[in-house]
Amino acid sequence: MKSVLRTSLVVALMAVVTVAVGQDAEKKEKKGKKNRQPQAITAIQKSLAKTELTDEQKQKFEKLFAAVKAELQTINKSRVELLKGASGKLQDIRKKAAADGKKGAELQAAIQKGLGLSDEQFAKYTEISKKSRGVTQKLKKDTAAILTAEQIEKTGLSAPKTRKRKKNADKKNADK
Repeated sequence: MKSVLRTSLVVALMAVVTVAVGQDAEKKEKKGKKNRQPQAITAIQKSLAKTELTDEQKQKFEKLFAAVKAELQTINKSRVELLKGASGKLQDIRKKAAADGKKGAELQAAIQKGLGLSDEQFAKYTEISKKSRGVTQKLKKDTAAILTAEQIEKTGLSAPKTRKRKKNADKKNADK
């Protein structure tokens, strides 16, 4: 009789613990997905933590981050749909190709081949990547516009350098 009672008690305790652990895991999973920030925003927020911001600047950043977050999430959603779960594979392919010394067009071809994308799909992937870079660069530019020169120096943030400036400088040097 004692063994039946003891076994029943153990099974009941295991059921209670299993349900409790399962509920905690669901809460963590939902919380992580809901509050997750895009990497570009997180990086800038870490840099901004190095300096003191005025209340006005904080409000501007909240609005800026909210707008950019929605845009980056839309871009990321289209990337995920295109890659259909191969985004983890993408990083491995890129690392392997870079380790093999591939750059530029060779690197892009290796990524396309590794992901098994058609030319049309890869063109869409490239366009999505360009949009993402553009939004990130605009975010950095807007962030630098809100900060004072002293704050920019403390945080290490500045407006991104564009290739156009370099090309224009090269043209000026060539003309001389």
